[in-house]
Amino acid sequence: MAKRTLSDRLIALYAKLFPWKFRYRHGAPFIGALMQLKGNRVFIKDLAVFLNPNDKTATELFLVHANAGDWIWESYEISLFIACLEANQHSVAVDLGANYGAYTLSSCLEARAGIVESVIAVEPNRDTFACLSDSVAFNGFAPYVHLVNAAIAKDHNTESIFYPHDTFSAMSQTSSSVDPASFSEHASPYKVRGVTLDGLLPELGLAGAGSLVIKIDIEGAEPDAFRGMEATLESANGYQVFFELHPGALLSLGHDPLEFGGHLFALGVDVIAEVDQHEKVTKEIRDLAQFEALIEGCLTTTEMWKDYTNIFISKGLKVPFEIRD
Repeated sequence: MAKRTLSDRLIALYAKLFPWKFRYRHGAPFIGALMQLKGNRVFIKDLAVFLNPNDKTATELFLVHANAGDWIWESYEISLFIACLEANQHSVAVDLGANYGAYTLSSCLEARAGIVESVIAVEPNRDTFACLSDSVAFNGFAPYVHLVNAAIAKDHNTESIFYPHDTFSAMSQTSSSVDPASFSEHASPYKVRGVTLDGLLPELGLAGAGSLVIKIDIEGAEPDAFRGMEATLESANGYQVFFELHPGALLSLGHDPLEFGGHLFALGVDVIAEVDQHEKVTKEIRDLAQFEALIEGCLTTTEMWKDYTNIFISKGLKVPFEIRD
């Protein structure tokens, strides 16, 4: 076990002096100076992850992970994502809404080991994308990953408006409208390139990819992502997709969550399952009624972090034991 440095002890003390509820309500005082002591980065599974000290998502990642040595947030989902890559070798790993790169960097390790054919990471936030780029470069992953600073849209090479969340980058949203209504708690929007997976794969020399394992977390724009990869999913030998189901975010962008569920069943996939991050189990969803109940539960809950969940779908690929069990 690595010896704890003075900065490690300061970080542990800081987290005790300023507990999470205080930081969530009032911010994290002096966090910039503390992060600077560690070079604005943490090491997770021997991976250097660079973070933006002005972003609450990043400061919380820093404080949670600085002394952990492993992924804490979404660790269960990440482990299943990697299990799918290892069960279906030579797939293309796709991370739509990459943020600081938990899935991207984990997939790059698999690519370096020869298990994954290539990695694609798409992130619209320019500050977060810069940190992700630094992480990729520092870890020597540039040969394995295509980094794309863009937002996911319904149509390829369109103009989108990106709304950085005032505090948490992970809660930012994108609108394809040229004059979108203002989002609550979002400010200072700027224009970004809108892309689709159908359009990106040929650009990156990956047209005709046989199998894909995809993660989507784009705060309510997931239906746009599916619309923009229809041709890819139809032509692939097989695919698996992990995505966030946040009914409130879907509604805020004008999407009907139940209609979205109907589209998933219409794909004719082999498996649709909930990935329950709290119980750390997968639960098969057999029909649209079960999907509707899941939506209703997210919309009516009063418990923090339970207003969304994660969904897994698979078609034509091997479902690993970790999910089947």
